[in-house]
Amino acid sequence: MKHIHESIQTIAIEYAEKNKIEYYSLEFISAKPSTFIEGFWDVGFAIKDSEGNELDGPQLLAIYENTSEIKSIEDLIKEKLGD
Repeated sequence: MKHIHESIQTIAIEYAEKNKIEYYSLEFISAKPSTFIEGFWDVGFAIKDSEGNELDGPQLLAIYENTSEIKSIEDLIKEKLGD
């Protein structure tokens, strides 16, 4: 489980770096196994402006541990409700 957690954290940090722009950035907060769908991990990010001030509540994403696919929590919930 520790190896998977480290892999998910690495994917999350890479995602944050790739999506950094001039005006805001994502800062990794945490990753834990999803409570919605088995095989996914819930990942949280703080959204910060260029001066380091937190702009909004955390952004939540889900990462599938088998394929590293990244989805929004909203999409994951919609899929679960659609089953």
